[in-house]
Parts: sequence; structure tokens; C-alpha cells
Amino acid sequence: MYIIIVGAGKAGYYLTKTLMDENHEVTLVDWNFDRVKKLEMDLGDSIIYASGSSIDGLDLSGCSRADIVIALTGDDEDNLVICQLGSQYFGVKKTIARINNPKNSKIFKILGMGTVVSGIIAISEIIDNYVTVRKS
Repeated sequence: MYIIIVGAGKAGYYLTKTLMDENHEVTLVDWNFDRVKKLEMDLGDSIIYASGSSIDGLDLSGCSRADIVIALTGDDEDNLVICQLGSQYFGVKKTIARINNPKNSKIFKILGMGTVVSGIIAISEIIDNYVTVRKS
């Protein structure tokens, strides 16, 4: 399976390493030149310096043959654009976007963005479940 991850922060780096260990073909894309150069020593050709929120950057990463595009930048708007370009321009069947502001969850769903992941929402749901179980 070919997977493109945009955003080479900690989440992007560790997800790339995990998926590579599971024998997936992965390309990590980031626009921060210094970060890319630093991670190149560990990831080799699996990381590229490009803007993942641009057609050219996604094209350079091989988006037209990707099975999944995962947007893990720190900016919800960029993650939305990445997923929209991946699905609508390049025809990628599965997109996953991390959202940082839980209020943006609705707009991502309205716009038909595949899977939306929010750490804040997940933790909030775990707390709600914990409180519900304790009341029982």
C-alpha cells in the first residue's frame, strides 16, 4: 500500500516509521527544509521537501498513485486543503486529516473529508465514558 503523510512533526515521523516497519511504502512530505534534511538521515528517500498543500508538492510525492493521504500538519486549514486535493484532484480513495481545533470537525465532515481525527475529541469521549461508567 502506498501512503503519503504530510507534516513531519513528531506524529508524522513516528507514523511514517511505524508504517515502514509494517512494510508499507510511505512518503513523508514537509516544507521545512531543515526538518527534512535532519530526518533524511533516518528516512532516506522516504521524505521529501515540498509543500503538501500544493498540487505540485503532492504531484512530486506521487499522489496520483497513493492509496491513502494523511494530513498531519499543525494547521487545520492546510490539512483540509491537503485532503481535498488528494481526493478531488488526484482521486485518492482514502484521506485522513488530523484536526487541532475540535470546532472544525463539522466543516470537515460537511465537505466530505474522509476520516477526521481529533485528539481533543478522543480524550473528551474517553472522559465522558469514564464518568458514565463511574455513575453506573
